Amino acid sequence: MAVEKLEVIERRLGVSGKLLIAPVFILLLFALVTFYSIREFQNLDARMDTVARDLAPETAVATGVLINLYNMRLRVFDYYATGNEDILARFKQLETDFFSELSAAQQTIKSTDRVQLVAEIEEATLQYANVFKNELVPAKQQVKISLPMNSTNTAPLLQRRCAGLWMALPTESRTAGCESFWNN
Repeated sequence: MAVEKLEVIERRLGVSGKLLIAPVFILLLFALVTFYSIREFQNLDARMDTVARDLAPETAVATGVLINLYNMRLRVFDYYATGNEDILARFKQLETDFFSELSAAQQTIKSTDRVQLVAEIEEATLQYANVFKNELVPAKQQVKISLPMNSTNTAPLLQRRCAGLWMALPTESRTAGCESFWNN
């Protein structure tokens, strides 16, 4: 049935009609590709607009917060390594900068998931700063008081304290400790 209809159409077309079928088919295919391309470019433009207007400002603010957080972390490591009191002032300034950036992030970010992440970052950073100020700084200051690291006689002081601890041990414990040290 379908074959018979195609044969009828073929007879009616003639030679010129048969020659026009290919260009018409190509033009229709070109129109379809053009329509599809325009639609996809519009979708791409909408997604790029979302990135440029919504996500880029949030990313910039989040990057600033992250940089301040890492700088605070580096100051903690510096203070732990050196015990320098100037680092405490720099940490306080970084903490102020961090929380100002964080307040900007809270105003900029609108997504509920991201707002929750900002709140979690704020809570964790508050805990981190409190542990640094309330535990690490006093412990480091106590170590600096009990063992003056800047004095020239620190090494002899350590040797005397270690020798005192060593001599406080019973003789058999010292001998066993030396033997296990040399044998291992």
